[in-house]
Amino acid sequence: MRTHLRLKLVIRASAFAAASLLLFFVFNIGDVLDSRAGVSGDYRSVSSGNWEDAGVWEVFNGTEWIPAESSPDGEVSSVVVSSGQKMTLSDEVTLSGLTIEKDAELIIESNLVKMTKKGGNGGVICEGELIMGSSIIDGEGDFIVGPEATLKIGSSDGIHKKEKKGNIQLKGKREFHKDAFYVFNGTVRQHTGNALPSSIRNLVIDNKSGVELDQSVTVTHYLGLRRGIFFTGLNQLTLGSSVSQTVNLDHTGGALNGKVNYWYGQSNLDRIQIPLSDQSADYVFNFRSDVKAWQKGMIEFTYGVGVPDDSKKSPFEARQVVVGISGDGFFNARMSNGPDEAWLKYTGSGKDELLRSTFNWNISTREHSVTASVGGASRVHSFSNLLYGPQPFSSKMIFRFFSESASVSFIQLSNTSGRMVFNTKMEVQEGYNQVILDLDEKLAKGDYVMQISNASEIQTMKVVK
Repeated sequence: MRTHLRLKLVIRASAFAAASLLLFFVFNIGDVLDSRAGVSGDYRSVSSGNWEDAGVWEVFNGTEWIPAESSPDGEVSSVVVSSGQKMTLSDEVTLSGLTIEKDAELIIESNLVKMTKKGGNGGVICEGELIMGSSIIDGEGDFIVGPEATLKIGSSDGIHKKEKKGNIQLKGKREFHKDAFYVFNGTVRQHTGNALPSSIRNLVIDNKSGVELDQSVTVTHYLGLRRGIFFTGLNQLTLGSSVSQTVNLDHTGGALNGKVNYWYGQSNLDRIQIPLSDQSADYVFNFRSDVKAWQKGMIEFTYGVGVPDDSKKSPFEARQVVVGISGDGFFNARMSNGPDEAWLKYTGSGKDELLRSTFNWNISTREHSVTASVGGASRVHSFSNLLYGPQPFSSKMIFRFFSESASVSFIQLSNTSGRMVFNTKMEVQEGYNQVILDLDEKLAKGDYVMQISNASEIQTMKVVK
């Protein structure tokens, strides 16, 4: 009996505690947001709209939130752009604290936002999306970009760690989280600045005038190339961090120029393609491999101006190959972090959906690269890995190929009517060869047929002037 009574008391006490806890949440859950700002004069947005419209704001009067009579400016302790809302700031303002919440958006169209510390506190916390344009945030306080934020950078100087230039010029600390989205979308040619973390998750280039990289950086998950050229200069751009952590390279209009390392593996094996530019035209390089052991690794790309330097006569088996010839220069690719015996085999060219020139390459074996299949049998190609360009040409055409033996060969150029307009003899060496043809500048623009031949083989290709 006593045990039964004691059990009843325990159950009643537990029920009372649970009820009390429930009542606490019922009466206080609505005040969770209010607790974020408890200083008289603090502002928060209650709807999307223009910053200068008082109707989109509430102000804290020391006890409760009430409709604001004016928009926030001057001696304001804290301003919050609330989650789910979009705000546009057109006038220059002075603030102490600014927070853009997750899923909120602030577009700054004014030239300047001035930050002043109040009570020792102040600065900007971006957890949502901040669109800077060419505006400047300067003054006192810190600038913090959170892991789920998006920062759209429009200044020609980009963003910097400490320097008094670029979009962010606050005197306090500047923290840019590696997991945030960084978008360079200026209207004039931009520098990235030196504030990007050395390894970032997401980067977007959306500037038709181009963006210059001011530091070596690794993009681990997403690179969006929307418009313009992303120039690396003397710095290194690495895409992905390993064969198991490859980047999603989304190129709908932009391209890369300079030093680029590209990791590939099972996650992107079906889309190993990279857009490169010589500043005059964009090219897309596609790679595939039908050798399982070589379906992972890294390709290092570089760009050189002028004609490829063949003073060292690097053979194809050195795994450093000219993979594209443009009107102004050439693109090199080097296999690394993979089997030493891997060869790059040129398999053809074409156009992609944006009408950019494409070059197709296979990561394969030496035997696969120098042989051709004829009637079900394999034989050695006289002119294997035959790469030629530029396309279109003006007065110069470059041929690069590998030959298993020395021979006397001929190159002929004919117009679409079949009339020969160029003919030359060349001495082919065993191994690597490069031939530079000087063609008549007066040749009419249009399609031509180029033929390279020796006593045992003829290869024919279409070229364009």
